[in-house]
Amino acid sequence: MRPSALARQVNMSRQATNYMIVQLEEMGYLTRRAGPDGGRRLVYLTERGRRLGETIFAALRRLQLEWADRVGHRRFAAFIAVLRELAPEPDVESGIRSN
Repeated sequence: MRPSALARQVNMSRQATNYMIVQLEEMGYLTRRAGPDGGRRLVYLTERGRRLGETIFAALRRLQLEWADRVGHRRFAAFIAVLRELAPEPDVESGIRSN
């Protein structure tokens, strides 16, 4: 993903997004390199970044199951449907590419 597309997706300035990217690169979660066409540098998840994403999504799935058990699966599904309806449409370039 291009850093400018990431900035739009997270609703941050390019400067703030670049600062965040640098921090995440230094921690080993992201890397920037030329895209497949050799053009602009793109942001890619590292293996460490992928593992962190998997951990976060597993925790979110467990939390969703817990909430669904608590309020009922039909009611929770209706809640998620409303959230999806309210959420902005994803950017065409959404998603960070993997190594």
